[in-house]
Amino acid sequence: MSSHPLVDEPRIVEITRGDPALLKRFTGLLVETLDSSTPDLASPDPTVRNRAAHRLKGACANLGAVRLRSHFERLEADPAAGRPETLARIEADRSATLDALAELARDLETRGI
Repeated sequence: MSSHPLVDEPRIVEITRGDPALLKRFTGLLVETLDSSTPDLASPDPTVRNRAAHRLKGACANLGAVRLRSHFERLEADPAAGRPETLARIEADRSATLDALAELARDLETRGI
């Protein structure tokens, strides 16, 4: 298993006990949270942006999506940081993170951990 800068693979393997089905389930929950909360990052209300950033930071931290967590941590600290270019980077890292999680699930299925 290779080290990936987007995700904390040892943490993910620990919390899923190396079970690819559990990783897929947790990834699905992360996607639901991202889908429901990410639009709030563009809200004109700083309180709404802050709450969304906090919720997203926690969801990413729980699963080991470290790069996304760091984006949301910065946004929580400074809700005004949610500029369009920041949101575009988050969207790109979201896609890359989900790809990394899918790759890890495949790796767990084929090799086991």
